[in-house]
Amino acid sequence: MVRPRFIPALGIWDPYTARVAESLGMECVHIGGYQLGTHYVTSEPLLTLTELATTTRYVTSAVKIPVIVDAGAGFDEPLKRVITNLRTRGETGLEEYYRIESETVER
Repeated sequence: MVRPRFIPALGIWDPYTARVAESLGMECVHIGGYQLGTHYVTSEPLLTLTELATTTRYVTSAVKIPVIVDAGAGFDEPLKRVITNLRTRGETGLEEYYRIESETVER
């Protein structure tokens, strides 16, 4: 049986930084709200779902490793729409802190 292990996910903000992380041997990358806000030169709460989804699509197209996406801002959208938008862009994992616990997603 394989023992669980910690897999570091380097925070990235665009396809270039994702490729650098992949070339350094990272097994996974993370698109964080702070990193993305810095990339777009705006505050994290002002990011749009379109900006996040577009960046996610570009990053997942550029690397072969899993991509975890921080969707903690919520974007004032129903959770199901946020998940659908990002899944169609190829994200591997979705990080949604407070809303997943309080909102039910129909499957």
